Amino acid sequence: MKHLSCLLSAIVLSGAVNAQTYFSTKELPYEGSSNIMSFEPACGNIQYRQTGLTVPQWFLQQAKPLDMPYPPNTQLRPIAEPQILLRQSHLTGTQIPCQHNAEAYLQSLDEAVEENRRHQGEAGYIPYDTTSFIQEKHKQLMLIKTN
Repeated sequence: MKHLSCLLSAIVLSGAVNAQTYFSTKELPYEGSSNIMSFEPACGNIQYRQTGLTVPQWFLQQAKPLDMPYPPNTQLRPIAEPQILLRQSHLTGTQIPCQHNAEAYLQSLDEAVEENRRHQGEAGYIPYDTTSFIQEKHKQLMLIKTN
C-alpha cells in the first residue's frame, strides 16, 4: 500500500494547469492558481532513454515532422492539455516525469494532427494549432522541475 501511495504522490492533472503558471513541487497546483514560481531547467538536462538527446530535444525531433503550419489568418484552436505528472514519485526518480510528459505531449499532438488530416478541406472545420502547441510544450519541458 505504501508503494501505491508513493505512486499516487505523482500528481496527475488533466488541463488544470494554466500554460503561463508553474508550480513548486512542494505545492499542489489547483485550478485558477496564480502562483508563479521559478524553476530549474531539470528536464533540459535529462536524457531521454538511451537516445543521447535531452527530453526537450527528443520531443522536438519527434514533434517537428508532425507540425502542420497554416496561413497566418487561419482560425486555429488549441490542442487539449494531456495528463501530465507535476510531482515525482519517490519510486521512479527524476527522469520518469520528464519522459512521461514528453510522451503525453507527443500523443496529444499526434491525435490533433490525425484529426486535422481527417477533416482537411471540410467547410467549417477549425484545425488544431500544432505550431503553438509544439513551442509551448517544448518550453514547458525546459521548465519542469523534478525534485
